[in-house]
Amino acid sequence: FLEELRVADAVGNLSRPGRGIVDLALRFVLAHPAVTCAITGAKSPEQIRANAAAAGSGLAPEELARIRAASAHLA
Repeated sequence: FLEELRVADAVGNLSRPGRGIVDLALRFVLAHPAVTCAITGAKSPEQIRANAAAAGSGLAPEELARIRAASAHLA
């Protein structure tokens, strides 16, 4: 549990205004070469727009590397 919290902290530090942890998670999943789509949930039009925006753009290579490094031992 503590290791997972450490990973969440490392990944959460990549968030910024307008791009939260859910956005990061969706971008990370879609960056995997074996993933062609992600099924997301939404309870409001704002969440739908946020999911669409996240799916339309990726993460910088250094951001992907940081997330992978932080979570590699959890796999």
